[in-house]
Amino acid sequence: MTIDLGTGDGRLPYVLGRDTPDRFFVGIDANAAALRRFSGRADRERVGNLVYVRAAAETLPSELTGVADSVTTILHWGSLLAAAARPSAEVLRSIRALCQPGATLTVVFGLDAVRDRAEAARLGLPPLDERHLRGALASGYARRASPSPPFARWTPTTSGAGLRPDATGDPGRRGGFAAPSMTPVEAARSCGSSRPRD
Repeated sequence: MTIDLGTGDGRLPYVLGRDTPDRFFVGIDANAAALRRFSGRADRERVGNLVYVRAAAETLPSELTGVADSVTTILHWGSLLAAAARPSAEVLRSIRALCQPGATLTVVFGLDAVRDRAEAARLGLPPLDERHLRGALASGYARRASPSPPFARWTPTTSGAGLRPDATGDPGRRGGFAAPSMTPVEAARSCGSSRPRD
């Protein structure tokens, strides 16, 4: 099962669910109104391997504990962006709780330092540069999932666009963070949009 946390309008799990009928997808966002378009479309098209859940990252439903082998948070915004970028111990524990052993977490930041500077200032975000990726972010993801096993070893990307850790925390497993498979623009385009959010 794949959980897309901070799914926004729900386009990503909708497209993946429609195109991958043998896999189950859950789109989670705190804003139920944003989910209406694609949840309605999924219902009309009878996409049976997809559900949407209204929930904040800090208060995820206990029914989802340990069910995901893949969790994504792509081009997230607002409080989830702040929690992923600092990172927040509370939110990382919630995300880790979703994961079954061997699960992966994929985080893709889409913050533009110039275009989004007002939002970054409002949220009190650190600069998402290589220093932050290698420093505070790396150590935060390595230890903040306690008492659950930590997200495993960190390998920063030079693009700073995202991170992909092995969520097991199993020291015998060769996991870690790697370059994201798509840039934010490619992720937005793969979901049927010609451009990322404005």
